[in-house]
Amino acid sequence: MPGAHVIAKPVTATAPASEWGAAPYRLTWLDDDVFAGTKALAFTPGALVVAGGRAPLEARALDTGTTVWSVETPAESLLVVDSRLLVATVSTRVLGLDATTGRTLWTSESGLAAFPPAARAQTVVAAAGSTVRAFRAADGAPLWQQELSSAVVLAPSLSDTRAVVVLEDRSLAGLDLTTGAVAWRAQMDVVPTTLTAATDRAFVTTDTGSLCALRYASPKIDWCWPVGIPSAGAPDVDGNNVFVAYLDNAVRVFDQKNGKMRAASALPARPAARGRLAGDAFAVPLFDGGAAFANGTPPFAVSRLVTVDKTLQPNLAGAAISDDGEHLALLTGSPGGRTLAVLARVKDSGGSLPGLMVPAPASRTP
Repeated sequence: MPGAHVIAKPVTATAPASEWGAAPYRLTWLDDDVFAGTKALAFTPGALVVAGGRAPLEARALDTGTTVWSVETPAESLLVVDSRLLVATVSTRVLGLDATTGRTLWTSESGLAAFPPAARAQTVVAAAGSTVRAFRAADGAPLWQQELSSAVVLAPSLSDTRAVVVLEDRSLAGLDLTTGAVAWRAQMDVVPTTLTAATDRAFVTTDTGSLCALRYASPKIDWCWPVGIPSAGAPDVDGNNVFVAYLDNAVRVFDQKNGKMRAASALPARPAARGRLAGDAFAVPLFDGGAAFANGTPPFAVSRLVTVDKTLQPNLAGAAISDDGEHLALLTGSPGGRTLAVLARVKDSGGSLPGLMVPAPASRTP
């Protein structure tokens, strides 16, 4: 690959099971009678919003699990914008809702969102076919529309200045977030499988198991690391590092600037989806219904949260963590049905998980 930075020796993830400390979260409430098909979760201030399948879109209080509001809108994805606005996709439409009341503020026309939309500040970006559109978050007013020469194949990802999309012809396009103008286009000779836009680079995992960085200013491939393992989802980034959860039960951390691998930390189970930086840790949902947390600073030690679902063979169906890392939601499924658990981070716990007691199932009504 032109311009690729190739390392010959992969680093094996190492962390004995005895080193997995208990993550400092305590169960707040548990509901073992969740609507079938529920899969989308998102935190707003004071509530957890749940959606999916034919279930209504509803907000549940963080401290009790009681219903704050409920609307008969079977949304497929959820996105919280500046804590006051909730953006949901219903079929191929994009809806803006008041996150406090659930009231619909605006609705786009159909056919605009083949993937979950992305948002940055007050701009929401959606894509379908070869068309990328931007809306004003507050009222859904169209901001711009860009027709590309190839179809978009992954959900858009946004930085402060760019809307980045992956196209069917294996290229990446960077659109000006304000105007929609194509600022650059870069061709890859492998297939991108996930995408994350950062301040000055886009990061992609590929079908060959590599993690690659593309610099906006060039634009060209800046570096690639041949991990050789499929990722569980898109990377996440802080000011210096790139964090990726991999299907060989490991979190790998890379230097944003040069691609050097800084750590490869073993996970206690297989990751079920992409990890996310929240608070001071990289949180990774696990297939066994629990979660793992890689510390955001060296040596990137991993702590573990064992599933609170005590039914037979639970598996993870959905997960969410608040931006500050203070609240975690885990949706598990088993032959007996679906269970939703909300946990709160324990202050000054010294890294232990005290008193994981399961209260009575939460009611859906106040």
